[in-house]
Amino acid sequence: MMKNDLTLTTIKNVDKDKQAHVRAKPLPIIKGPHEGDVKCGGCGTAIAEGAGPQVIHALFQTDQDLVFECTCGALNLVPREA
Repeated sequence: MMKNDLTLTTIKNVDKDKQAHVRAKPLPIIKGPHEGDVKCGGCGTAIAEGAGPQVIHALFQTDQDLVFECTCGALNLVPREA
């Protein structure tokens, strides 16, 4: 079965009024049972293994958009739906 990986879009700055900024250390932040990983748009490291964006949003339970700062320093915008 083919993995359905999602590489996140990177952004330059965090809008603190609209986005929740999470420093993702250590990586991955979650390991789930599903196919596919959510990967950093800067370096390709898995931010979440076996779990999609919806699972990440459910884990952090915020009404703001989620931005994960990878260990490489890239700011990754996690979409609500993939």
